[in-house]
Amino acid sequence: MNMKTATNPTEHTPGPWREVDGFIVGGPWADGEFHDICDPRCAPPDDDNAAMINANAQLITAAPNLLRGLQDLLEDHKRMFAESHPHSTIKWEECVEVQQALAAINKATNQKGT
Repeated sequence: MNMKTATNPTEHTPGPWREVDGFIVGGPWADGEFHDICDPRCAPPDDDNAAMINANAQLITAAPNLLRGLQDLLEDHKRMFAESHPHSTIKWEECVEVQQALAAINKATNQKGT
């Protein structure tokens, strides 16, 4: 498998990601290849850590979908909040859940908070 690097530090390897032979890979890319994302194995797999390694791999492979889903959900929520609360004194950006979601997106995309 080949390693590609992002051209922008906030870019990640496009999804979907999946586990192949213990490695997390993304692709296929335009060249038809899958490219390494990471190796979630913190140590050689054994009976004590196999479940943890598998759980880490599942979470890592879901990351691009989770990020895109959270971005889409937040965009829809902002629109619906404005439509359903046109005269509210509460600002959308001040909602705790919105702040948590924005913080997670910013962390995942290496962006400063807004």
